Amino acid sequence: MSLRPDKVSGTITCVFGIALICFASFGLMIVALQRVMISAMPPMPQNPNGASVADAMRAIHGVWFIYLPIMIVGGIVYAVSGFYVRRGSFAARRVAQANAIVGYIWVVAYSISCYQIIGPPPDVLPEPASTVFQWFSIIVGALIGAAFPTGLLYLLSRPQNQGAKMAPEPAKQA
Repeated sequence: MSLRPDKVSGTITCVFGIALICFASFGLMIVALQRVMISAMPPMPQNPNGASVADAMRAIHGVWFIYLPIMIVGGIVYAVSGFYVRRGSFAARRVAQANAIVGYIWVVAYSISCYQIIGPPPDVLPEPASTVFQWFSIIVGALIGAAFPTGLLYLLSRPQNQGAKMAPEPAKQA
């Protein structure tokens, strides 16, 4: 008896796609609610340096309105390809792998966009520590964001017919 890796990898790919769709949809719903709340608020006094909470929220929402729909599209591709990988489709396996590679590009582009909004860290830390903190934040964010596409690429790189061998059942003695 053996476990079919195409069933397991297809299920994992499909579930991940559904999770991406749900997460991004929930995020867009929250952004829409925040926009309604901000528009209903009375005008707030401006900070002397020109920064305001409403402007910061609009900038963040702008990034999310770009990248969360892309995440939904990637989730749909994962969900559909995972369904077909479960059925043994080699083409769907390649589509899911290509989507994982595109996921790396998404992580890098999203990280850069977020960094452009947030900007360099405040001058609380001395200069060498500030630069280290900046790069540490970017690298850790990219590693966390790339963890699942990497795992999925590994999972989908196994040959279709390669199954996990289970121990044979012991013979029954009469």
